[in-house]
Amino acid sequence: MQSSKYLSSIVYMGLALLFFSVVGTRIHAYHWDFNAYYSASMLLLKGLVPYQFDPRQILPPEATVVTGSYVYPPITFALVKPLSLIKYSQASVLWLISQLFVMIGLFYFWEKKFIPDLKKIWAGCVLLLGYNGALFWDVASGNVTLFEQAVLWIGFYGYISNRNFLFGACVVLVSLFKLTPIVLLILLLYRPNRQKISCLIASSLVFLGLIAYQMIFYSQPWAEFVNQASQRVTEFGTLSPSIYALMGDLSRTLSESGYKVLPSSLSFTIYALSSVSIFGVSFFWIIRFKPSLLETVYLVLTSYSLLLPRIKSYQFIQVLVPTIFVLGAVKNSKSFSKFSSWFVLILLLVCFPYGENPFPKPIQLTLQVATKYIPLFTLIGVWAFLLLLIRKSRLETRSGD
Repeated sequence: MQSSKYLSSIVYMGLALLFFSVVGTRIHAYHWDFNAYYSASMLLLKGLVPYQFDPRQILPPEATVVTGSYVYPPITFALVKPLSLIKYSQASVLWLISQLFVMIGLFYFWEKKFIPDLKKIWAGCVLLLGYNGALFWDVASGNVTLFEQAVLWIGFYGYISNRNFLFGACVVLVSLFKLTPIVLLILLLYRPNRQKISCLIASSLVFLGLIAYQMIFYSQPWAEFVNQASQRVTEFGTLSPSIYALMGDLSRTLSESGYKVLPSSLSFTIYALSSVSIFGVSFFWIIRFKPSLLETVYLVLTSYSLLLPRIKSYQFIQVLVPTIFVLGAVKNSKSFSKFSSWFVLILLLVCFPYGENPFPKPIQLTLQVATKYIPLFTLIGVWAFLLLLIRKSRLETRSGD
């Protein structure tokens, strides 16, 4: 058992180092998000606001891949501005090394505090390769997601250990960049007490105060940020496989081929109804079955990820731990035999059409679009299995009583 633990650690740490070596040896072909951060720091040094400038105008020649300008709130300017004090080549390598140390730290923290199964080879493979290589997407792009996840999971640890103000502080800090994580404060409404309510009010007021501060003292940059962020919601496909993007992608693909079967207004309605259904079912499940604090974190986190209108490929890092939890629970459950698990897997592979098929054109186009959203369908499956596991666990507890 001990040798197996060391073997699995070697395997997935080796794969992690391989990821970083691939990016590190050809760093000029990657780090497109880091390039946006570095260009923003250079523009800020010149007293300019980075939202409306093409990063290519100011980046050095070796920064060859740029996919867009800076797209975070003005309050984050102070965090990226120091990058301009270092040469681009040095800053890029330093950022990559920082990602490596944060990733190793997260692996260790997740195993110690959340998922002991992480030491198993199958879990390591899910961690490094799951959701279309979410971890590698983050390393390759040079995004801030790994750093955000480190803070967020410290917050989740604070939540399950009843250090609620630590949880609130971490959520507010993470929300400075991408705003939407602030909704995770809803966890404080589960099994409420005076401290949780105080923390919820205080954290919400701090966040709203920071938003108001930017709107008042950085009114023009804030308006430009809102405009820039609203344009990014239209991303779709493998780079942003959300339910909202799937509906829009289907509507667009079918319409371009002459099939007006899914107008854009209907696609938004389907997304809205899906979101209400996911939220409603999750809320009912929490009230009805009263899961543990850790199960509640996993359920709220998977639900939140499904509800996001825009979830980038690397943001699926946040659901890797719940996914490994669900897979481990299913694997160890007497209700799911090894035979039935393999049967379901084979059935899915056999029944999912791919490549050329004889179906009508609208179905072919739908399947073609669907293949780009496999991470989304996987997450929906994890969410559904998590509901079943919570229900099963509570029913077994009650029957034991």
